[in-house]
Amino acid sequence: MSATHYIALKIRSLLVSLTKQPSEYDDIASKLEYWIEYVLRVQFTTVDELVEGVSQVAWDASTPFANVARFLKEFSDAPHRSGQARFFVGKLRKYVLRWFAIASVVGLPMNPFNYSSSVASGGGNGFVGAASFVGHLIE
Repeated sequence: MSATHYIALKIRSLLVSLTKQPSEYDDIASKLEYWIEYVLRVQFTTVDELVEGVSQVAWDASTPFANVARFLKEFSDAPHRSGQARFFVGKLRKYVLRWFAIASVVGLPMNPFNYSSSVASGGGNGFVGAASFVGHLIE
């Protein structure tokens, strides 16, 4: 596996931790801020690669996404945030919305990385998770 895969996995696990451990939101959010800024600044990965790897969190039906959406908004709105980091958040939002819209309309698999759950075969848990995430992104 590539370094990009491990970086995305680390960031995804921290995003999930935001929802599973809400009492530790500030600590987890600061770790997320560090990782995202760092990997983009030292060019461990590109924005596109990071978005692709991190976006998989949207297909997790067991994740309540309110804190993830909160983090993305606060992260993007911070005045000291780098342009690349803001671009990452915007691109992540667009990427998730695009995949959700495509899967909703044409019945493609919800998770572009796991073809076992599709809208055409009754929705599945991935669809519910993505719908929840999209709802929080739209708020």
